Amino acid sequence: MFPPNATSVPLKARILRSSSPASVVTLKLQGGPMTRDETARFEAESFYREAVRVRRWDDAGKVAGLATPKLEDYRLLINSVNELLR
Repeated sequence: MFPPNATSVPLKARILRSSSPASVVTLKLQGGPMTRDETARFEAESFYREAVRVRRWDDAGKVAGLATPKLEDYRLLINSVNELLR
């Protein structure tokens, strides 16, 4: 969750404050922020930049109280795509 340069307590606190409440809970359930060694191993993965980008998009997409369509509202679209793929 923290960028590699987030070693200071104030910077980590600022990052946590900017995260959604759900992300903070998830981070705690997953064992907390990565250690320096865990961060280094993560950054050694070829996909790490993309993973961080997806994480940020996911966090930005969490809007408390946002009314979202029901799955049923997508039935026509899903059926249309299904027909195209046959």
